[in-house]
Amino acid sequence: MISLDQIQLLEQKVEKAVAKIIELQGLNASYQAKCRELEEYNASLAQRLSAFEADHNKIEQGILNALKRLNSVETSVLKAGSELNKITETKNKTSQNTVEKISEETISEEISEEPVLPELQLPVEEDVELNTFEVSFDNDSEPSQKLYDIF
Repeated sequence: MISLDQIQLLEQKVEKAVAKIIELQGLNASYQAKCRELEEYNASLAQRLSAFEADHNKIEQGILNALKRLNSVETSVLKAGSELNKITETKNKTSQNTVEKISEETISEEISEEPVLPELQLPVEEDVELNTFEVSFDNDSEPSQKLYDIF
Protein backbone atom coordinates (compact mmCIF):
# COMPACT_ATOMS: atom_id res chain seq x y z
CA MET A 1 0.00 0.00 0.00
CA ILE A 2 0.73 3.51 -0.30
CA SER A 3 1.88 5.31 2.70
CA LEU A 4 1.41 8.88 3.67
CA ASP A 5 5.08 9.56 3.25
CA GLN A 6 4.96 8.41 -0.29
CA ILE A 7 1.97 10.63 -1.03
CA GLN A 8 3.70 13.64 0.52
CA LEU A 9 6.84 12.92 -1.47
CA LEU A 10 4.75 12.63 -4.61
CA GLU A 11 2.99 15.90 -3.79
CA GLN A 12 6.33 17.68 -3.32
CA LYS A 13 7.57 16.34 -6.63
CA VAL A 14 4.39 17.48 -8.40
CA GLU A 15 4.72 20.97 -6.85
CA LYS A 16 8.34 21.17 -7.98
CA ALA A 17 7.34 20.06 -11.45
CA VAL A 18 4.52 22.64 -11.61
CA ALA A 19 6.93 25.38 -10.41
CA LYS A 20 9.46 24.31 -13.01
CA ILE A 21 6.77 24.31 -15.73
CA ILE A 22 5.68 27.84 -14.73
CA GLU A 23 9.31 28.99 -14.73
CA LEU A 24 9.90 27.44 -18.16
CA GLN A 25 6.69 28.99 -19.52
CA GLY A 26 7.99 32.41 -18.38
CA LEU A 27 11.35 31.75 -20.08
CA ASN A 28 9.54 30.55 -23.18
CA ALA A 29 7.46 33.76 -23.27
CA SER A 30 10.57 35.93 -22.87
CA TYR A 31 12.37 33.96 -25.58
CA GLN A 32 9.40 34.33 -27.91
CA ALA A 33 9.34 38.09 -27.26
CA LYS A 34 13.09 38.28 -27.93
CA CYS A 35 12.59 36.20 -31.08
CA ARG A 36 9.88 38.64 -32.31
CA GLU A 37 12.19 41.60 -31.63
CA LEU A 38 15.03 39.94 -33.55
CA GLU A 39 12.71 39.07 -36.43
CA GLU A 40 11.51 42.71 -36.59
CA TYR A 41 15.12 43.93 -36.45
CA ASN A 42 16.05 41.40 -39.15
CA ALA A 43 13.16 42.64 -41.31
CA SER A 44 14.26 46.29 -40.86
CA LEU A 45 17.84 45.31 -41.76
CA ALA A 46 16.60 43.48 -44.84
CA GLN A 47 14.58 46.56 -45.82
CA ARG A 48 17.60 48.82 -45.32
CA LEU A 49 19.74 46.40 -47.32
CA SER A 50 17.31 46.45 -50.23
CA ALA A 51 17.23 50.28 -50.06
CA PHE A 52 21.04 50.35 -50.10
CA GLU A 53 21.11 47.93 -53.04
CA ALA A 54 18.63 50.11 -54.92
CA ASP A 55 20.68 53.22 -54.12
CA HIS A 56 23.83 51.38 -55.10
CA ASN A 57 22.28 50.43 -58.44
CA LYS A 58 21.17 54.03 -59.01
CA ILE A 59 24.65 55.32 -58.12
CA GLU A 60 26.31 52.74 -60.35
CA GLN A 61 23.97 53.63 -63.21
CA GLY A 62 24.66 57.34 -62.68
CA ILE A 63 28.41 56.75 -62.77
CA LEU A 64 28.10 54.66 -65.92
CA ASN A 65 25.99 57.38 -67.58
CA ALA A 66 28.54 60.03 -66.54
CA LEU A 67 31.36 57.92 -67.97
CA LYS A 68 29.43 57.48 -71.23
CA ARG A 69 28.91 61.24 -71.44
CA LEU A 70 32.58 61.88 -70.72
CA ASN A 71 33.54 59.36 -73.36
CA SER A 72 31.33 61.07 -75.95
CA VAL A 73 32.74 64.48 -74.99
CA GLU A 74 36.27 63.12 -75.26
CA THR A 75 35.47 61.62 -78.66
CA SER A 76 34.05 64.90 -79.94
CA VAL A 77 37.00 66.87 -78.56
CA LEU A 78 39.47 64.49 -80.19
CA LYS A 79 37.52 64.68 -83.45
CA ALA A 80 37.49 68.48 -83.32
CA GLY A 81 41.20 68.48 -82.47
CA SER A 82 42.05 66.26 -85.42
CA GLU A 83 39.96 68.48 -87.73
CA LEU A 84 41.73 71.55 -86.32
CA ASN A 85 45.09 69.89 -86.91
CA LYS A 86 44.11 69.15 -90.51
CA ILE A 87 43.02 72.76 -91.03
CA THR A 88 46.22 74.04 -89.41
CA GLU A 89 48.36 71.74 -91.55
CA THR A 90 46.53 72.91 -94.67
CA LYS A 91 47.01 76.56 -93.69
CA ASN A 92 50.68 75.94 -92.90
CA LYS A 93 51.22 74.26 -96.27
CA THR A 94 49.39 77.08 -98.05
CA SER A 95 51.38 79.69 -96.13
CA GLN A 96 54.63 77.88 -96.83
CA ASN A 97 53.80 77.66 -100.54
CA THR A 98 52.87 81.35 -100.59
CA VAL A 99 56.10 82.30 -98.80
CA GLU A 100 58.12 80.17 -101.22
CA LYS A 101 56.38 81.82 -104.22
CA ILE A 102 56.91 85.29 -102.81
CA SER A 103 60.54 84.48 -101.99
CA GLU A 104 61.15 83.14 -105.49
CA GLU A 105 59.50 86.20 -107.07
CA THR A 106 61.44 88.57 -104.82
CA ILE A 107 64.73 86.82 -105.50
CA SER A 108 64.11 86.82 -109.24
CA GLU A 109 63.15 90.53 -109.14
CA GLU A 110 66.22 91.36 -107.07
CA ILE A 111 68.44 89.47 -109.46
CA SER A 112 66.93 91.17 -112.53
CA GLU A 113 67.09 94.71 -111.10
CA GLU A 114 70.27 96.68 -110.64
CA PRO A 115 70.96 97.55 -107.09
CA VAL A 116 70.09 101.09 -106.12
CA LEU A 117 72.26 102.66 -103.50
CA PRO A 118 70.89 105.56 -101.55
CA GLU A 119 72.87 108.76 -101.65
CA LEU A 120 74.23 109.88 -98.37
CA GLN A 121 74.29 113.54 -97.62
CA LEU A 122 76.24 114.79 -94.68
CA PRO A 123 75.43 118.10 -93.11
CA VAL A 124 78.06 120.75 -93.76
CA GLU A 125 78.89 123.51 -91.35
CA GLU A 126 80.19 126.61 -93.02
CA ASP A 127 82.30 128.23 -90.31
CA VAL A 128 84.59 125.36 -89.54
CA GLU A 129 88.32 125.84 -89.38
CA LEU A 130 90.67 123.02 -90.10
CA ASN A 131 93.53 122.68 -87.73
CA THR A 132 96.55 120.76 -88.74
CA PHE A 133 98.83 119.15 -86.25
CA GLU A 134 102.28 117.98 -86.97
CA VAL A 135 103.69 115.03 -85.19
CA SER A 136 107.33 114.15 -85.18
CA PHE A 137 109.01 111.09 -83.91
CA ASP A 138 112.44 112.63 -83.89
CA ASN A 139 113.92 114.47 -81.03
CA ASP A 140 114.13 117.55 -83.19
CA SER A 141 112.04 120.47 -82.25
CA GLU A 142 110.74 121.00 -85.78
CA PRO A 143 107.95 118.85 -87.14
CA SER A 144 108.87 116.92 -90.23
CA GLN A 145 105.52 115.87 -91.67
CA LYS A 146 101.76 116.58 -91.40
CA LEU A 147 99.85 113.58 -90.17
CA TYR A 148 96.36 114.56 -89.01
CA ASP A 149 93.72 117.09 -89.92
CA ILE A 150 91.16 117.80 -87.25
CA PHE A 151 88.04 119.91 -87.73
